[in-house]
Amino acid sequence: MITVYTATNCQSCRLTLRALQCRGLSVIERDAAAPENARQLRAMGCRQAPVVVLADGVSGWSGFRPDLIDQLADDGSWPASAGAAPQQPET
Repeated sequence: MITVYTATNCQSCRLTLRALQCRGLSVIERDAAAPENARQLRAMGCRQAPVVVLADGVSGWSGFRPDLIDQLADDGSWPASAGAAPQQPET
């Protein structure tokens, strides 16, 4: 499962969600502005929406990254060169 933290009126957020869903990937959308999520995202150092966190809670990225979405959908792997995302906020 992939969690995407989105912001209101965020074009990159809409593009990211659409790209993930069109590639058949399961997505949970969470509001980045919700107090508990905003607190966690700030603590993680995330400053750009969307924030994408993969099922392992460690891997992910921020911003619209069609290259990473394609690689994830094509072979299910996480590119090591993309780095690790901060820990996923607890839900």
